[in-house]
Amino acid sequence: MWGICVLFALVIGGIYAGLFTPTFAGAVGAFGALVIVVCKRRLTKQAAVEIVKDAGINSTTIFIIIIGGMLFARFLTYTGIVNDVTNYLISLELAPITYLLCFIVVFLILGMFIEAIAIMVMTMPVMYPVLIGVGYDPIWLGIISVKLAEISLCTPPVGLNVYVVRSASPVPLSLENVFAGVTPFVVMDFLVLALLVAFPEIVTFLPNMMS
Repeated sequence: MWGICVLFALVIGGIYAGLFTPTFAGAVGAFGALVIVVCKRRLTKQAAVEIVKDAGINSTTIFIIIIGGMLFARFLTYTGIVNDVTNYLISLELAPITYLLCFIVVFLILGMFIEAIAIMVMTMPVMYPVLIGVGYDPIWLGIISVKLAEISLCTPPVGLNVYVVRSASPVPLSLENVFAGVTPFVVMDFLVLALLVAFPEIVTFLPNMMS
């Protein structure tokens, strides 16, 4: 377990101490994981090739999604759609929780069919100004979005994490078995989501201490 402990202390400790940003911490964590694997003498030539190959495939896929989302978001901004939709939704003067519930429902429905990053880049340009405008904390909203992304990665029919677990399992599993096995975890994720909505201080107390 020493490798996990060292990596956790390096990444989280570095962020909390202000040594690097969360994005830079991701790179530090990846490099730290590589050093740990080398120290354990588990980095073979074949494993290194597979690592580079998988990293390239995953990175290019994410870049394509992000670039497409940035173009989409910029299109919405230049056409004024974001401001019009934001002003219209705020003018309805609904309760803040109503806007949040609509965001959650839309995110979860899209999460059944679309990859999580794609959902964020499509929904956040519109929903972020609305939710911030009715008084929600941006850091708290970011955590809620990540939690929704986690749930969407485990919900059928396109639960990417479920497919990954199925393909990595040494025992042959049907999709029905995997989705049935992940159901208790999804239920717990919904419980955590409800707690974060009911008690926002769970999210904001640590950033408030850091600031």
